[in-house]
Amino acid sequence: MAILEEQERYREDNDDESQSSHLSTNTEYTNEMDTTDTEEQYEINTTRTTRKTPIMRIRGGAEEEEKNGENDGQDERFALEELNDDEAEPMGGRMDEPKLPGMIRISGCNPNGIRADQVESQLQHSLDLNIDIQCYSEVNTNFLRTDMRQQFFEKTKKMDRTSRSIWGTSLYTTDSEFKPGGTAIISTGKSASRVKKSGTDKLGRWTYQILDGQGNKDVLIISVYQCCKRPTNPNGATSYHQQEVLLSEMDRTDTDPRRNFFHDIKTFIKGIIDKDNVETTPIIIGDWNEECKGTSTSQKLCNEFGLVNVFNRIHPDHKEFKTYLRGSRTIDFVLTTPDIADRVTNFVYEPFLYRLKGDHRGYYFDISEQHLFGNKKENPFDPGGRSLSSKNRKSTATYLKAVNKHLLANNVYERMKKLLASDEPNHEEAERLDREMTQACQHGENKCKKIRLDYWSVEIHTLKRKLSVWCQFKRRIIKKLPSAPLIARANSIGIKLQENNTMTEIDNEIQTTRAAVKKVHKKSAEMRDEWLLEAANIAEDEDKAKKAKLIRQKRKEEKKSRAFRQLKYERERIINGSGITRLQVPKSWPTFEEYDDDQEYNLEDPKTTNPKDNNQWREETCPKEIEFLLRLRNQRHFGQAETDGTPFTTESMKHKFNWNATTQQAELVLKGEYADEEISKITRLLLDNMTRITELDEPAKYITRKDFKGKFKSWRESTSTSPSGRHLGHYKALITTIDPTLGEDVRKTYTDIQTDISDCYITLINYAIKHRYSYERWKTIVNMMIYKEEGNIKIHRLRVIHLYEADLGFLWGIKWGQAMKKAVKEKSLHQGQYGGLPGRDCTSLTYLEELRFDYSTLTRYPLANFDNDATACYDRILCSVSSLAGRKYGIHKDIIFIHAQTLEEAEYKLKTSTKISDTSYKHCIKFPIHGTGQGSTNSPMIWCFISSVLFESHNEKAHGMLFESPAGDMVVRFNMVGFVDDSTCITGGAKNDTVEQLLATMKEDAQLWHDLLWCSGGKLELPKCG
Repeated sequence: MAILEEQERYREDNDDESQSSHLSTNTEYTNEMDTTDTEEQYEINTTRTTRKTPIMRIRGGAEEEEKNGENDGQDERFALEELNDDEAEPMGGRMDEPKLPGMIRISGCNPNGIRADQVESQLQHSLDLNIDIQCYSEVNTNFLRTDMRQQFFEKTKKMDRTSRSIWGTSLYTTDSEFKPGGTAIISTGKSASRVKKSGTDKLGRWTYQILDGQGNKDVLIISVYQCCKRPTNPNGATSYHQQEVLLSEMDRTDTDPRRNFFHDIKTFIKGIIDKDNVETTPIIIGDWNEECKGTSTSQKLCNEFGLVNVFNRIHPDHKEFKTYLRGSRTIDFVLTTPDIADRVTNFVYEPFLYRLKGDHRGYYFDISEQHLFGNKKENPFDPGGRSLSSKNRKSTATYLKAVNKHLLANNVYERMKKLLASDEPNHEEAERLDREMTQACQHGENKCKKIRLDYWSVEIHTLKRKLSVWCQFKRRIIKKLPSAPLIARANSIGIKLQENNTMTEIDNEIQTTRAAVKKVHKKSAEMRDEWLLEAANIAEDEDKAKKAKLIRQKRKEEKKSRAFRQLKYERERIINGSGITRLQVPKSWPTFEEYDDDQEYNLEDPKTTNPKDNNQWREETCPKEIEFLLRLRNQRHFGQAETDGTPFTTESMKHKFNWNATTQQAELVLKGEYADEEISKITRLLLDNMTRITELDEPAKYITRKDFKGKFKSWRESTSTSPSGRHLGHYKALITTIDPTLGEDVRKTYTDIQTDISDCYITLINYAIKHRYSYERWKTIVNMMIYKEEGNIKIHRLRVIHLYEADLGFLWGIKWGQAMKKAVKEKSLHQGQYGGLPGRDCTSLTYLEELRFDYSTLTRYPLANFDNDATACYDRILCSVSSLAGRKYGIHKDIIFIHAQTLEEAEYKLKTSTKISDTSYKHCIKFPIHGTGQGSTNSPMIWCFISSVLFESHNEKAHGMLFESPAGDMVVRFNMVGFVDDSTCITGGAKNDTVEQLLATMKEDAQLWHDLLWCSGGKLELPKCG
């Protein structure tokens, strides 16, 4: 009750002419209503969209609690008084008028405070009303506390993953979760993708978002809360007092919050709208605690910036009404420019208590998206996240049971056995079975529920059980049902019910228990940590050291997980998570409408365009235009190795060395018997070092259960894969440990199911290997586009991540990984490569450099380093070269064939946020597509094999550097060292060599490396070399 008293004391949202106490309806901060409560617990005896008085009667909430005994401490003390006719009817437009296509709905509301456990309920009301941009005044939450910021951020994202929210409060410090004042803006759907900047006022008076329109047009949304002319309490931490304190700390001579509000918001708006080359339209929404007339702050802003009160503009003859329950005037309203106000339709002030929270009317209005922003955006695709997590043992058991049932119903197990046993290929049946597996995965995941983020404990279980019993008891009393069996059962578990309990006693018990549930939920992590520590200590006392160690390890991992959750929140809060919503390209590039497929375009290279000259760039925000430009860019980006004319992409070499390295010439190269007078010396040098170093095609080409379990066990489940939806959770569920609390027979049943489903995946992959077949599902590859740098939206500063199917990634990762381990064991790789190799890292290169300098200093022998950087390393890998290198190091030719066939026939789609494009592009003569790309499980190994061949080739002709012991009995030679795409040519000189001689020798070695890299399809990023 202390918190309630503090909140009651700090209430300050009375308007200037009303200082009376609040209704019990809205001063009770423990009240929370979610969507289900609204439907189940309160009966509204009229339709909200009619102009009749809604008489609300309490039904008690027993039905909801009977279904779900966990209501997170929602308070049922909801003493609604009858509203008069004016208070119970909407004002202005019609609430039954639907939101039309192409319209944006913007809303304002003073919710009289929002607690963390009320966020979802508040946002659900907005979603139910189809609101795109929701502004809140007076949220009364201390967002200086990280835990509160994190909860509001996560719960907003939970309601709409595409949303962009900004929650603001003043910099006045307090330890309490409750803090008067503060504002917020939540943009959802397509409006969220327009947000380019957001921020808060240091005094907690407003929050803002700048939304991107067409061209140089922006829209500035400001959510304001102006405090009263005088504080409602002489002491305390009301918004008025907070602002007074902070203004005095700023050395302001005038510390009156109202006068400073006008001065500061005027300065803020001027700073935004006066920017050159940008046309900004302000829309100011909020609780002003004043009418818009005379010398009021809002009227002075209208005079200063040419704004109007939107509602008064649309309804100039509307009767006077109040927006604050105990007031008499309209103190909540919207200001904007006349041309925007004239395009507003259906401005509605909702009836009081329509959202069942707050003592102000909520309100909203519609406006054409085309008129407001100058263009339209598509709604983002939101997959809704994953329901399946292999860490949730209950969910995993449900999943396994559902998938097994689906597979049995479709006779998949038997069909799988027949498919692999047959020597004749049956690709149609293989594809059907592959689709059955995908459907089974989706069916299993649909049966799972998302896990809660808080922890279970005995205390929370006991409290929720008690809450459920009391709610059932209340329901029986209301409906006059017999309660004797319930009382007997409750008394047996220590819950004291009596037939003569009054309704007041029952309500008090429910209220107390709910408050306790909420309190326990808030400290669930702390309780979990203490419980694990206690369990570990008990295990040690019982001389169970191994069990104690495991519990302590689990405790450590859970603490780490919570820490990283908070880190993820902070990172996502700062970094734009909406994907590619804005893009700058050179002005000379064609638009979607101008582009002609039959015409050849020589596009200007963005790297050569002056990045600081805005006149040479144009910005695009239309999703279709962005998708077109990215496709245009990627078709050229992944074809660089061929359009640049590297040796293996010439017509003669493409006939001699195909993608899968199965030609006669490729076989001769692997045997070391290839001779060709037409090729250059550099190409010959490269091919001479492609000779096979392993036995002819290793016999163990199929994958095993051990391979399956080993790879997926080490693969992080949250990794993005599988455009089809068969994400890593489906595979991890097959290797996770079954709940040990289940009986032995039950656990064995589930383990057998895991084995059976795993065998299905293994069978499909082994069928593909046996018949050298690539599934159609494997041939869909998604190019996920992300910004390299925050704020840099130029098209050449994007990163491309390839998303492959998880089982295809498993096949490539396991086979190339096995070849890599064997090569390391046999020391057949060049020892200068440190990237992508087990047991090696980049720090070793720094150590080697120090040794070289020390050796040169001691011996007085000069040396030179030439640092190289390969541009678009993985994106320029030629499949013909990677296939040769793979076979050189022992990868079976059938695996190489599948790899090459998949890439050659792949269909590439774009992913700029959560949406995958409908259009795609493929390898063709006009736009060749090369490269394995970042995101492929075998790209690091492929490049390691290729670079090892290049290093060996370089070693044959380069001068290099000798390291010799004083006695001359030990000699080590270095020519190249590298870490993935970064490499260093090392050139040493004789004792008396001049600098010019050393530089000439170094130049020869560097040129040799350039030529070898070019021959393989690569290219140096010359500005980064030296």
